[in-house]
Amino acid sequence: MIDKLKFNWILKVAIILFAFNSIGVVYARGDSQGIISRLEDMRIESQRIPKDYLYINQGVRVSQSKAQLKESLANLDEDIDYLNVNLKGEESQNLLMFLSFTRDELKEVLRERYNKENGALIMDFGESLLEGADSIIKNQTKLRKVKKSMGSTLGDMILNLERATKYYIAFQAGFKDHNNIKQMNAATSSYEEGIAKLKMNRRFASTNAKDIKKIKKYWRIVKTFYSGVKKGDLPLIVFVSSDHMEKSLHRMVQTDKEVIASNQE
Repeated sequence: MIDKLKFNWILKVAIILFAFNSIGVVYARGDSQGIISRLEDMRIESQRIPKDYLYINQGVRVSQSKAQLKESLANLDEDIDYLNVNLKGEESQNLLMFLSFTRDELKEVLRERYNKENGALIMDFGESLLEGADSIIKNQTKLRKVKKSMGSTLGDMILNLERATKYYIAFQAGFKDHNNIKQMNAATSSYEEGIAKLKMNRRFASTNAKDIKKIKKYWRIVKTFYSGVKKGDLPLIVFVSSDHMEKSLHRMVQTDKEVIASNQE
């Protein structure tokens, strides 16, 4: 079953990549910020889905991980449906076709019994979703000249936190190759850079002082667990700590939206 699944997925990717070679510029319509927002959500889902999948199958924080996985899959469906309606152009449609195929194959593997090969497939599907979303975002920001906002910085931080935690639990699940550790370290470094950016924006830092203080407090502790992944086995602490930080980041995203809305009135 898995060999056939791999073949079908690789065949679809090959068809889509072949189509890319004959396509030019992206043309899009609809609310550009809404499109970017959906794609940024998809980037986070691409990391959260494999993270929760691995946590479930390692028997850690199972109920919460199942709930998050179910929510992420529903959000992924909504994002793809939205983009199919609002994003036009041959290149974008081919990318969306690829994202849809990847989503479908991912769901098929999720229905199967867990084994290490399936775990590797789910992580690969997540990386494909991330790469596809990133590609469309680059096209859209170039086309629409969308500026990087504080909301985008916060979104990147959530992404990197999910990504680092995914690779942490992957290590505990037996995926101990050097590249996974390298990717985890890159994600933690980017997350730490994000904290510095929050503090540099004085107005933002003042408005969100409580949540930034909480993030810094948790991060001082938990970053040593990520860097010490080879020595320790603390998946529950890492999950809970990252969850607390992510809640603070989501609160800041909401605050940032409210500030932007009030400035536009």
